[in-house]
Amino acid sequence: MLSLGGDFAVMMVLSALYGAVHMLAWKIGFPTELEQVLWRVFCILAIAGSPVAYLMTDDAAHSGSSEGTFAAVIMSLVFIASRVLITVESFISIRKVPAGAYATVDWTQAIPHF
Repeated sequence: MLSLGGDFAVMMVLSALYGAVHMLAWKIGFPTELEQVLWRVFCILAIAGSPVAYLMTDDAAHSGSSEGTFAAVIMSLVFIASRVLITVESFISIRKVPAGAYATVDWTQAIPHF
């Protein structure tokens, strides 16, 4: 039987945080609507992937079924793919950055002068 303690619990929390941090860009504009939808799906998969893969693996270990093991492997691969695709999309979306990103900031105006 697998244990939900220690290292695995930390891994699940960190995996969920990875997806949650990227989910903060939920309403940010993307170059295309398809990319925005894919971003949202990948973030949800990144959050849910680790716990679901654990539950499938634990269930397969208890039942001894090869179908459960196969499903756990597939879910793990989906989870890994979602993380990779979030990273790829982060770099792809740089191609269409808003014009304000190139604005020069006059920092001397932001610093108080006494």
